[in-house]
Amino acid sequence: KVYEVAMAATKMQEAMKEKQRAQETLISDLRRDRDFFQKEAARTHELAEEKGNMKVEIFKLQEELVQKGTDMLAIQKANRKLRDDLKIALTNTDAGNSFGPPQFESISGLRWRKLGQDQNNKHEFKHVLTGFTFTIEAGEDPKTHAITGEDPLNYSILPDQVSTHCSYTPTSLGILPLEKVEEMLREEMEFSTKHIAHFFTKVLEFLMTACQELGFVPTEEEEEDDAGGGEDGGGEDDDGEEGEEGGSEPEPVVR
Repeated sequence: KVYEVAMAATKMQEAMKEKQRAQETLISDLRRDRDFFQKEAARTHELAEEKGNMKVEIFKLQEELVQKGTDMLAIQKANRKLRDDLKIALTNTDAGNSFGPPQFESISGLRWRKLGQDQNNKHEFKHVLTGFTFTIEAGEDPKTHAITGEDPLNYSILPDQVSTHCSYTPTSLGILPLEKVEEMLREEMEFSTKHIAHFFTKVLEFLMTACQELGFVPTEEEEEDDAGGGEDGGGEDDDGEEGEEGGSEPEPVVR
């Protein structure tokens, strides 16, 4: 009987030890899970903070982009105003010491004016003696069929925005008969901007010839005859006074 009691006590001790080992294993698992969840909670908190900081940085970048966009618009506006001011200065009829339309008209006989934006900013030229009128504007590139650039006559100020080709359009023959107008100037045409000087040379030569044929201006032979006649009749008489013919003033020549 004592043996049975001893065996029962031994079994009870073993059962208690088994329960203790099970409790220790459970406590260890709980500690491990607790540490895992604590680490995950800390990581989640860090990610939230990083996300919040990223939102702040993104917001700052957006503000900087908006500010830079505003600054670029202001710069573009200032550049457009400067370009417009330069164009106005180029064609300003009130320019005192600069070369503009009045000076151009005095040496060429062509009255030059810039038309408005509603007419594609064309340049209009009108010959004051004959009324022959034409316009010059940006023309199409024959290779691309596109208009590159803007004003073909602003090369000295805005070379990077000058059109590569010009478009010529006759708008009025004035008092010139059609047969007096050169064939190349009767119809619309386009040519390279680099030939603009040659074009105006041909136009002025044609207008001078037409004016001579119509009697508006004397030919070179007539001018020589007038000069020779003035010298022959310009001798002095016995009293030292000029003759009546030689003393008369020559008629002014209209050019």
